[in-house]
Amino acid sequence: MKLTIINNSGVCKDIYNSFSNFQSSGKKKAQESKVYKINIGHHKEANGDVSFFEDPILTYTDLWNIQTSDAIVIFGTWGSVDQNRIWHPTNNKRRQAWLNNIVEFFVNVAKSYGVRVIVLETGTLCRSRGAFSEGHWKTKSPRYYRMGLDHWTYGLGKFINSKGRRERLDTFVNQFKNKNFQNAINKFEWKNNKEGKIVILTGLENDPTSTMLIPDFVKYCVTEIRKHTDRPIALKSHPYSKYEPDKELGLEIISKGLSLKDIASDMYCAVLDNSTSIFELISLGIPAFTQKHNFGYNLGNNDLSKINDIHYATKEVIDHWFVEMSWTEFTEAELKSPDMPTYIKELLDE
Repeated sequence: MKLTIINNSGVCKDIYNSFSNFQSSGKKKAQESKVYKINIGHHKEANGDVSFFEDPILTYTDLWNIQTSDAIVIFGTWGSVDQNRIWHPTNNKRRQAWLNNIVEFFVNVAKSYGVRVIVLETGTLCRSRGAFSEGHWKTKSPRYYRMGLDHWTYGLGKFINSKGRRERLDTFVNQFKNKNFQNAINKFEWKNNKEGKIVILTGLENDPTSTMLIPDFVKYCVTEIRKHTDRPIALKSHPYSKYEPDKELGLEIISKGLSLKDIASDMYCAVLDNSTSIFELISLGIPAFTQKHNFGYNLGNNDLSKINDIHYATKEVIDHWFVEMSWTEFTEAELKSPDMPTYIKELLDE
């Protein structure tokens, strides 16, 4: 197995270090693993202006190593069409724009040679911890990162198959010393308010995870839902979103300052595009209608014409889902451990 690490983030460096640790571990397969690193940086000059390396982005040696690798490893998403993420050498040097541009470049290079792409992104199931404690989910320790093959979303990417192995879920649950959280996972039950409201959750305007533009998604959802129910519909936008819906849609606007746990007792269900809010919602016992690339798609609520007939997955199905999701992400310590090459080999064999 050979990897080329596009070192555009600390977690990519962790993967690189894991191979060094693996090769010094004395394991039989260690010498069969090879790794090459391409350093790609983004930094700020003393005056605060963003600079980019003026050197060529790839050498012939870099290109040869990509061509001869089983996969490249890179952090971040790509494909955003929002102007804030369209990089320009003078007009838009924002880090998010640079990241969108550089990731797409390397993904296209790899794919042109039939080389797989291992994508690292922010965590998945770990977000559920935010529903049971104060502060942002990113502040919870240990910090997790998802690891997908060829994409970062559930439908377009592949993730390690749990094969029924639940030790990762047990470790994840037990390391977060919160009894309510542990019960929510281990003793799951649906807790939605049968007389409550439908809440549409939207992402960020510049996030390529979404399948459609936010205004189009909201209008589509409201139009479809209104064909089947006059139940109240509310909108909860991403905390950093600037989206404001048309007043004629008749939506109740939920304050961006409220968390999902703050409003859970008033919710009949949620409606999502590809939002990773699915993890908080399910841990809170709130069913969610999702699009096909959402991590919660297999839980069975995908058709808004059935908004009055929610599918309540059994506890066994939910438990299996939690187990599967626990294999979509890894801690920073795991990413740099000598065990990581074995996990990567398993992912490539999916």
